[in-house]
Amino acid sequence: MTGLFPDRSPSPEAALRDLKDGRPSARQAAAETLGDVRDPEMAPRARAALIRATDDLRPEVRATAALALGDIGGEEVAAALIRCLDDGNSEVRQSAAVALGSLGDKSAVSALIGALRDGPPDLRFQAATSLAELDPSSAREPLLAALEDDDAEVIAAAALALGAIGEQRARDRLAELIPKHGPKTAFDLAYALADLGDVRAADTLGQYMADDSFGWDAIVSLEKLAETEAGRDHAERHLTELLQRKNLSPPLGLRAAAVLLRHGSSAASATHGRRTLLEGLRARKLEHRGLSIELLAEVGGPWAREPLERLRGRWSSRRLHDEIDDALAALSDRTEAPQ
Repeated sequence: MTGLFPDRSPSPEAALRDLKDGRPSARQAAAETLGDVRDPEMAPRARAALIRATDDLRPEVRATAALALGDIGGEEVAAALIRCLDDGNSEVRQSAAVALGSLGDKSAVSALIGALRDGPPDLRFQAATSLAELDPSSAREPLLAALEDDDAEVIAAAALALGAIGEQRARDRLAELIPKHGPKTAFDLAYALADLGDVRAADTLGQYMADDSFGWDAIVSLEKLAETEAGRDHAERHLTELLQRKNLSPPLGLRAAAVLLRHGSSAASATHGRRTLLEGLRARKLEHRGLSIELLAEVGGPWAREPLERLRGRWSSRRLHDEIDDALAALSDRTEAPQ
């Protein structure tokens, strides 16, 4: 970047020098920069410097170097990151596990399995995610075993990973665990169960739809159920009930309305969905109007054209005009598309 706000990141050559700097903040910035190096001549030097930096005295430098190694990749990186799994600092251990997940080197599978089984809790929960990302086939049995862990965060991470890789054998155990845990873990278990298409997740997800912390993800998860024949009615019932609540956060209501219009099977669902999205065009906050316009572009029909055109005529904002024009074009394309 040039001009008034220059890029403060050091050049790769400067970063190599800065990794020997006395200031930890300079070494940390240098490690981050070297992770982005892609030049074939510079990359081996950057890689070697980052591997050395995993022995830095400061944990924040070691953690940044580990993440950077996951980005730059190459020979000897997996071995260096596996060594970092035994670091005395929690942030370094987790960063190494994250990097191994993104590295794609399956030589790390056995180390991650060991970390999931025997590591400290902060490493176990990250190892669950990284193992599923690196090698889903090898991850299945260790992740199923991790559902019996004594740490709730590890159980949640294993559950989400099992849902992401589609391990159907986890369904009954996930359903059994939901009532045994607090809100955060119960929600993650239900989310994973929905990923597997199991309608037993619906009632738990329905409890969190109006929650500011969980609501958006709950609606997204219910949409996954709505895409299945078995889950459609369950999702539709909960989403319709949500739209009938008073003082509902506008983004949650708009998102739920869009799901109903996309997947609902009843006339009542369509009515609720249309009314909510059209009311969103009159929302007090511009960001809520923008979300309504965006969702109408995705799921609206001819009934949305006139309200969008009226809104366009009332506002002079170029950005709002562009968003409405895009939505109107999407409506036209959908109307003209062969059925």
